[in-house]
Amino acid sequence: MDALARERGYRVWVCGGSVRDWLLGTPALDLDLAVQGRAIELGQALAEATGGHFVLLKEAYDTCRVVIQGRQVDLAGLRGPTIEADLTARDFTVNAVAVEAGSGKILDPTGGIEDLAKGVLKTAGPGVLRQDPLRVLRGFRFVASLGLAPAPQTMEELKAAGPGLFGVARERVGHEWRIMCAGQWAAEALVLMDQAMVLTRLVPELSFGRGVEQNPYHHLDVFWHQLECAWHAAKILAGEQTGGLSQEIIKAAGAGARERSTLITAALMHDVGKPFTRKPKAPGWNTFYRHESVGAELAGARTRALGLTNAEAQAVELLVRLHMRPMHLSGLMARGRLSTRALNRLVLAAGRWLEALIVLAMADTMAGRGPQRPVEAEQNLAAVARELINARITLARAQANPPLVNGHDVMAVAGIGPGPMVGRILKELREAQLEGRITTREQAIEMLKRLARSTARG
Repeated sequence: MDALARERGYRVWVCGGSVRDWLLGTPALDLDLAVQGRAIELGQALAEATGGHFVLLKEAYDTCRVVIQGRQVDLAGLRGPTIEADLTARDFTVNAVAVEAGSGKILDPTGGIEDLAKGVLKTAGPGVLRQDPLRVLRGFRFVASLGLAPAPQTMEELKAAGPGLFGVARERVGHEWRIMCAGQWAAEALVLMDQAMVLTRLVPELSFGRGVEQNPYHHLDVFWHQLECAWHAAKILAGEQTGGLSQEIIKAAGAGARERSTLITAALMHDVGKPFTRKPKAPGWNTFYRHESVGAELAGARTRALGLTNAEAQAVELLVRLHMRPMHLSGLMARGRLSTRALNRLVLAAGRWLEALIVLAMADTMAGRGPQRPVEAEQNLAAVARELINARITLARAQANPPLVNGHDVMAVAGIGPGPMVGRILKELREAQLEGRITTREQAIEMLKRLARSTARG
């Protein structure tokens, strides 16, 4: 690269996240280059010299990308007359450090190296957040992923520029939201977003929970309970607490960035249906029947509005819809009534999101510390989690065995023709087989006869 630039009389600097990650000792897979010269022309030359793939990004801004063996090299012309002017026009000081190609000279006009060492987030210059309001959310992303703490003045700037997020394309918002919620310090970022009046701008449904009291199992209103639930979920994924859950469950729940982001998003919105289903029961008591169903629809719609994918929205909706089920199973276990059927039904309903659902339920439990909350709540939920994982293993083995009877058998024995009744009977028989209540064809035929007689009487 240096030789290609010198041939053309250009100067090139490695900058932005590439340098920041290098200063943190984190391997940088991709490179950001600032070019004093024609960046697109240099990018084309780089692609030709390396056999890489050239991608024109924005010709008006002289930006392009070269993909070389899976690694991205982004090139951009200077945003000002000098590299120093370019750096001070960037978002935050930690991203405004550059290293000149060839000489290795470090440029740090805004003090980003010191801020990075101190763990402080500062804007690179006045007005940079208003130039691109997405930088507001990006700032909280750096809180979540790097553990940086915004300086007091920066918090004021984030708050002032927050309304500009309404004009940003939702796909860009979704990209930053996903990275932020997947970060190790996502909990801290969400709290700071609320302080900067950004959180409820992005998720306005949360604001309806302010001041909505719950019941003696809770110590917080609906809004703060949801924020604390997201906090505990993030801390569980970060390994700072477990609630008795196994490391295998926690690891599976946070297996990738999208899994972590989906779980934190669901935790943040798991009770958005409560303000719309609240009914007073007694002084200090309110009921919220079907809040999980109402909340699932609201959470799914908001996740899409944030710019996340339809698959992510469906996963958030699923987790919100099911978030009470593990606690219901915990209650059944405490009364000695937990059944294989109940475990299997939740395993099948949750699918690949079972571990995430378990972590969400644990975080929800941790976030409720009212005077009537059972002291053994976390212990009981951890026990249910073990039962669910064991049930999934047993269920997977059972599912490998073919059904003991088929639709023709049902019609012949029950004396009925094709229709929904055949499917319902087959479902009953399959559930009995998966639960181990029937293991042979003979047992299945006997159960089929009983079901047929019951159907005939009904």
